[in-house]
Amino acid sequence: MLMPIYSSYNSSTPVTAAFTASAVSTAADTAYTFSSQALGTASSTRMIVIGICGSSNSGSASTVNSVTVAGVSATKAKEQGDGTEAGYSSDLWYVALASGTSGDVVVTFDATQARTGIGLTAVYDADNSPFDTSGNSDDPMVATISCPAKGIILGSCTMNASAGVSTAWTNLTEKYDQAVEGPQSQSGAFATFASAQTDLSITSDPSAAVNRKAMALAAWGPAADAVPAYITLEAADWQGSTSTATLGSGTVRMNTADKCIRTDDALIPAGVDFDFEVEFGDSGSASQSAPLTLGICDNGTRTTSSTPTLANTISYATSSGDPDQGGPGWKVGAGKTDSSDTYSGDHNPGSDWGGNKGGSVSTSNWMSGKIIGFSRRGSQIYGMIDGSLDYTFGNAASFTSKAVKLWIGCSGSGAWPVGASNIRYRRGGGLPDIS
Repeated sequence: MLMPIYSSYNSSTPVTAAFTASAVSTAADTAYTFSSQALGTASSTRMIVIGICGSSNSGSASTVNSVTVAGVSATKAKEQGDGTEAGYSSDLWYVALASGTSGDVVVTFDATQARTGIGLTAVYDADNSPFDTSGNSDDPMVATISCPAKGIILGSCTMNASAGVSTAWTNLTEKYDQAVEGPQSQSGAFATFASAQTDLSITSDPSAAVNRKAMALAAWGPAADAVPAYITLEAADWQGSTSTATLGSGTVRMNTADKCIRTDDALIPAGVDFDFEVEFGDSGSASQSAPLTLGICDNGTRTTSSTPTLANTISYATSSGDPDQGGPGWKVGAGKTDSSDTYSGDHNPGSDWGGNKGGSVSTSNWMSGKIIGFSRRGSQIYGMIDGSLDYTFGNAASFTSKAVKLWIGCSGSGAWPVGASNIRYRRGGGLPDIS
């Protein structure tokens, strides 16, 4: 089967987020229930991130023991205490929560608090665990943190001074800034990032000098898309000169020279910019005197030839640098090259794919038993042999949002049966990346 394609293209869905609620309690207690908090839009990809502001009643060190949201237990991402008075702390916890638009948030400490506050953010399409965490308790609070492309960084902080203070965030967007009680305040912020961030500096700068402070940070990358399953091409998936071919489940045998077949128009339609992979397996046929042609085309309809016509050209540059107005493909045959073959756009084992260098193909099976394939990643087409990248077709920009059909043809002056087996494809986000 095809292995991942060597490409930096990342098909994962970007992380999105929405601030939903903040709340405070001035009670001295160990367990706090914040009733009926807004949780945002329900989704199978939703995660609730909870920022927590703690203030120990005794001033001695304390910690959050547990957090539940709508009865579901959360997991601690980061705890950050004040550097000199550990009873002041800021936490980030998270929980996957697919259903419900509101619910109770219960925060339990290991020691009595003087007061506490929370802030809630609904995060969508994030990975199931943090990519990185960080924190700081200086004035201003400054820390570095890294984040994958299409990911998110969230921050929570607490501050205490002789008077109530607010804070200014750098590189994150503030979502709440709230007095908890007396001089103590809490704040939360987040930002999403299209590109990867390495050691990004995050600052929470209080509006006045503070003697008790703490900032917690956590970053999540996008959830990995589910890898789509291969779909076997059936007889009904083909059109064109189907009467001259023997079609089965994952099998094609061309019985007539200078004829071709192509897949249905809706298989990989136009105007959809997504990835796909297709592979053709060993046919196991007897000695073959006619070349078998395989490739990718657009919506051309010609059938009285070994290749379809090309109506909306999928072009690429040949090895000589000249534009070749055809669809990427290859021909198992005699003495052909990708720049001089009689059909445009082909890539041939005779020169580039490690097959026969000349003369007719007379092996016991086509392509000497190899598994060959195509893949589109982003706007680039790749060629594969036995699960490894073998060839990159040029002029990548021309492949974006093109209709794609797979085709098989037979060329020659006679009717020789040539075929392929295990013909299958998969498409959409989630195809494995190559590292």
